[in-house]
Amino acid sequence: PTNKPTIKKTTNKPTTVKPAKKPDAVAPVKQYCIEINLTTDKYGGETGFYLTKDTSGNNESSSSSSSVKKYMNYPVNSLQSSKNYKKRKCVPKGKYTFTVEDKYNGLCCASGK
Repeated sequence: PTNKPTIKKTTNKPTTVKPAKKPDAVAPVKQYCIEINLTTDKYGGETGFYLTKDTSGNNESSSSSSSVKKYMNYPVNSLQSSKNYKKRKCVPKGKYTFTVEDKYNGLCCASGK
């Protein structure tokens, strides 16, 4: 036996790079994100807010609660006083109603400061 070095032959095959696929057409937006930033006054428990959608198919507001879907539901007595509420909700395309309510002294003026 001899101790001759062994030589390995390697071949460098060229690498084929395929061009990137073109992106498909952009799909239409199916959802929109809504951000609400609300700060309560010193009577936060009197305040509530809601984001609703009429699902009856009518253009007019429906009085039936079964045809109204609530996407944000923060009823009166659920909020703390003097607190900032930052809420974000993604919803399907459509028409929505955003309601802020105050049960006693209203949404303005010195009595709530």
